[in-house]
Amino acid sequence: MKSLKLIGFNILITLILLEFGLFLAAKMDLLRMDLPSYSTANITPFWMDMDPNFGVWRPANSQYRHLKSCFDITYRTNSHGMRDAERPLKRQGPRVVVLGDSFIEGYGVERQDRLTNMLERRTGIPHLNFGTSGNFGLTQSLLLYKTLASRFDHDAVIISVLPDNDFSDDDPGKAETIFHDRYRPYLAGTYPNYKLFYSNPNIIKTHLREYSKYVEVAFNEFSYTVRAYSYFKNYLKMMRRRNAQPDRGAMANRKPVRSEYFDFTSEEFDRMRYAIEQIVALAAPRPVLVMSIPRRSDYRRAGNEPGKAPLTRRLEALSKTANYTYLDLLEYSRGHDDLDRLFHSCDPHWSPAGHAMAAAAVSKWDYYRNATARTATSAIK
Repeated sequence: MKSLKLIGFNILITLILLEFGLFLAAKMDLLRMDLPSYSTANITPFWMDMDPNFGVWRPANSQYRHLKSCFDITYRTNSHGMRDAERPLKRQGPRVVVLGDSFIEGYGVERQDRLTNMLERRTGIPHLNFGTSGNFGLTQSLLLYKTLASRFDHDAVIISVLPDNDFSDDDPGKAETIFHDRYRPYLAGTYPNYKLFYSNPNIIKTHLREYSKYVEVAFNEFSYTVRAYSYFKNYLKMMRRRNAQPDRGAMANRKPVRSEYFDFTSEEFDRMRYAIEQIVALAAPRPVLVMSIPRRSDYRRAGNEPGKAPLTRRLEALSKTANYTYLDLLEYSRGHDDLDRLFHSCDPHWSPAGHAMAAAAVSKWDYYRNATARTATSAIK
């Protein structure tokens, strides 16, 4: 009996030391993981595979506190599940729909420090933010625009492209491997004859699976040890995802730094091309801006390569036939004085400085000058 008590005591001491050690490592940015919030409010899932059309989204009128060593942010959603102010479906005057993933959502920054809010203050034009985290690719942006965003009165559209994971997020080969337990839409086939299908198509079963995570989420919110376990599990999953295709490894061996601005395949670009073309067609005759977003690895790779990146050239060429304006933030910002300032110190997403850089670039779009002129003319009349 004494030996069992001693073993139990040793295990308890080990767990306490482990918890304290992980606490110090996280606070010192040695582990760039999400931190426990010690709040029961976070136990309810926030990003869930809940929408029957595009998959991952957020519950309406909900909130989630997100902590890392370099930020402490509370996300709040409106009655449509957007991380945005309340937006009516009908409104006179110019409005811009903005599509994208976690960069557009404003992962790790206050709402007022995001690209869309900065553009709204600069221009006086409402920017409806439909960005979301959760491995959200361009196929999902297409379906979100078609089924949700297009219901809101608007006269322009911004599509964000994150090459670092958009190609992978839209890869149907991941449906039964990396994303096997997710409800996600994919385009199967070859350009332009794609067929839409969903992985794990029973959305009711998916909802039950999402809510079954309550216990895991609860432990995450109250333990550094469990957070670390989830962090390393997701890290290994991400590495398997990146190395799932044989040619990825070959490319990595040939090039100093992996970058999807350079290392995408023709099949991947065709799916991206199709999604962009379909959004532009649905938005017509509204003007559309397509904006590609670089990460640190893209800057490093571009520094070793002469000229424009292959993806930049392809999207520029496509803009002439698909009738959209293209903005490559890699080209725009690669000469920035301090690129590290554009990103969080503890996370690969934009800091407020990154959002400010993007807002400065996007604000030069001709649409804003034309919209202001139209609004002024209407006011005179």
